[in-house]
Amino acid sequence: MLTWRGWLATGCGPLFAATPRLITEAQLRVWLGLHVGTHLDLLARSAAPVRWQFGRRLLAAEALATAVEISAYLISERPDEIAVLRAGLIERLSRLPGIGEWGPRAAASSPSMASAATMSSPEFVALPTLACAYVAGPFVLAEKRFRSRGVPQEYADALDRRWRRAGLAHG
Repeated sequence: MLTWRGWLATGCGPLFAATPRLITEAQLRVWLGLHVGTHLDLLARSAAPVRWQFGRRLLAAEALATAVEISAYLISERPDEIAVLRAGLIERLSRLPGIGEWGPRAAASSPSMASAATMSSPEFVALPTLACAYVAGPFVLAEKRFRSRGVPQEYADALDRRWRRAGLAHG
């Protein structure tokens, strides 16, 4: 489970590497099609793809990929896909530092928060900024209408429309 990042940039272009594991068709569509696919699209469109792997660009890449997942959650009509997307968003919440202590108080009536508070994400203990990028990052991008350096215009436009239609966007 610690091999969670399967995308990277090489001198030959975007690369996807997966560890063997059994996953459902819905997990395949969400994890590889939506999330990793967003990363690979960014790498393929970038003049300097290696920059998306580190620092602020990595934080932006993860925020964008999670925003794509949230968008899919809002529009999907497939129960199996919705379940995978919801589980993924809860897992992202579980990555936040100390969520087991403060989460249930912050959202006492939320079953999703209760689930996140009981999960463990040890690989993110030393990566709180990255953990927060997955959770808060999509909303930071939404405040900018998804306009950010390196984000393809069509991504920004499509996500902005979906988030506004769902009432998630500010302004």
